[in-house]
Amino acid sequence: MGFTGGNNLLMERALNETDSPFVFLLNMDTRIDPECLSELVRFMREDNSAGMVEALQEPREHPKAYDLRTFETHWCSGGGVLIDRRALEEVGLFDDRFFLYCEDVDLSWRMWMNGWRCKINPKAKYVHLTESDDTGKDLTNQHYYSMRNCFFMHYKYDSRRGIKSLEALLRETLAKEPDPKQRAIFERAYNDARQRRLSFFMDKLKLSLLPRSQWMVFEGFSFEKRRAFIDEADRRIIL
Repeated sequence: MGFTGGNNLLMERALNETDSPFVFLLNMDTRIDPECLSELVRFMREDNSAGMVEALQEPREHPKAYDLRTFETHWCSGGGVLIDRRALEEVGLFDDRFFLYCEDVDLSWRMWMNGWRCKINPKAKYVHLTESDDTGKDLTNQHYYSMRNCFFMHYKYDSRRGIKSLEALLRETLAKEPDPKQRAIFERAYNDARQRRLSFFMDKLKLSLLPRSQWMVFEGFSFEKRRAFIDEADRRIIL
C-alpha cells in the first residue's frame, strides 16, 4: 500500500471511528521525546489556522527553512506531524498516486491553498533512524520514487516552462551519470511519470482556482541545486 495507502487507511479509520480533533503521524523507525506530542498540541491550539504542525527530526532535520517568527514552513514531513481533523476533512488525505515520497509536500501545499498553515514547532522533537544508519540499504526505491514523484509535483503545480526546464535537467543528469544502473532507474522513473501526467494536469486545472501561497516553491525539487547541511552526530557535511 505504500506510505500513502497505509497512512490513508489509518487516517480514514481515525476520522470515521473517533472524535479526536487531531491525527498524529509518526514513522515506525523513530523514538519520540516525552514532551513532543504535548508541544505539538499546544502549538495547534494556539493557532486556529494551523492545519499541520511538524516536530523536528534528530539527528538530521530536513534541510528546509521555516520562519523564526511565525514558524511557518514550505511543507511538513509525514515522519512526525500533527494534523488538524478539520483540515483533513476539508483538504483530503494523501494523494495515493505518490505511493512513497513527496506525498507530504503535496498535502502541505493543498493545505496552504485551502487557507491552512503549515508550521514547525522546534520544541517538539523525535529521533528518526534514517537510511544513513544502514550503510547496506538498497536505495533503488528511494531514487526511483523521489525522481518519479518530483515530476508528479511539477505536473500538478508547475508551469509548462518549469516542466520543460526539469526535463532538460534530467537529460543533462543522464548524460553525465556514469552508473548504468542509476541511469536506468532515472529513465524508468521519468517514463512512468509521463504515463500519469494527464491525470495530474486535470488536478492542476482544479487547483488553479485556489490561491497560491508564497511557501509553495520548487527549491527542494530542483536538481541543479545541492542541499548541504551538518550531520549533528559526527559533524559530517551531507550533500
